Amino acid sequence: PIAMERVALPQTLPASIISNRQSSHRHVPFEAEMAVIVFIAFYLTVWAGVFSFLSDDWSLLDGFYFCMVTLTTVGYGDMCVCTSRIC
Repeated sequence: PIAMERVALPQTLPASIISNRQSSHRHVPFEAEMAVIVFIAFYLTVWAGVFSFLSDDWSLLDGFYFCMVTLTTVGYGDMCVCTSRIC
């Protein structure tokens, strides 16, 4: 059998760890957050347009759905970009 040893854990964090945690927090400007959101929206719009163009019967909304499912790695598998132009 393996011998188990109890290790005493500290009840509180040392002050150096707490001060490092507080000093490492950086404020992200609102403009930077909005820039990321606009970039993601633009990225999704472009690829949704590409997928709706390549597919024979997809609308732009279907392209958005496919991009979101693929981007979030959910991968339901209910839609596939396979057309006469690609396959």
